[in-house]
Amino acid sequence: MLDPRRLEILREVAARGSISRAAQALHLTQPAVSRHVAALERETGATLLERQARGVSLTDAGRLLVAHAESIAGHLRAAQNDLDALLELRAGRVRVGTFPSAGATILLEAVTTFHRRHPDVELAVSEVLKDPALARLRAGEFDLALVFDADPDEGVRDGVEWIRLMTEEMHVGLPRGHALEFRICAEDPERDFLPQPGKVGRVLWPAGPWVRCDTWLEPDGAVSPFYDSLLAKVVVWGPDRATAIRRSLRALGELTVEGVATTTPLHARLLDQDWFAAADFHTGTLEEWFS
Repeated sequence: MLDPRRLEILREVAARGSISRAAQALHLTQPAVSRHVAALERETGATLLERQARGVSLTDAGRLLVAHAESIAGHLRAAQNDLDALLELRAGRVRVGTFPSAGATILLEAVTTFHRRHPDVELAVSEVLKDPALARLRAGEFDLALVFDADPDEGVRDGVEWIRLMTEEMHVGLPRGHALEFRICAEDPERDFLPQPGKVGRVLWPAGPWVRCDTWLEPDGAVSPFYDSLLAKVVVWGPDRATAIRRSLRALGELTVEGVATTTPLHARLLDQDWFAAADFHTGTLEEWFS
């Protein structure tokens, strides 16, 4: 997560057009401002300022970040204003619950401002997750709770007045391509997955590009009735699901374990099903398919 203080420094540099003038406005040294900007560039992985003879100018990435910094600054000012309206006190104690990352960022500047404006009021901040925070708010143990909620609507819900401070975009990172994993077990699918302990003869595991096999079983070994029936995990990768399925059929065709029944034929049959190729299944699909 980006440091809001550094975003504020970048915003000031953009407004002043100079690191030295920004340092004067912020009551910091010029090297300190330069270090904060350099740290922000490392965090973002982008060049934010272009150094020129008479000052600095923002790059495209810098302009984008400053626009967000303006929005964040506005949210922080709004948070301070809301706290001021709620906590216009001269004495007493205000109890605030917050989730950890907000306590270290969003709430930090508001708390500093609150202490400056109300030095005689005790402000107790507790880090707590959403559900416990709301429960303690309803029980009167908190006066204010800062939580992350998927419902953006404001107003009163379940006895709590909700005020949206900001909306944060969420991103998910996924690996490139598609992978399938097969658990090769010494079990007979035709006999209700009955374990198949016994002596093993020839063993051949799939190999080659895009195939990984983790196993403990070697030729002329034995499968004990006293342990887990898992013999191996075979993982096959492809740039898409269809390619991964084709490569998996080849890998399963190479797999040989003589002497005991395994789940390998079942995996191969599953790969031939249209609903599997379309990824159209659920936790009860296998039972329905068997029936």
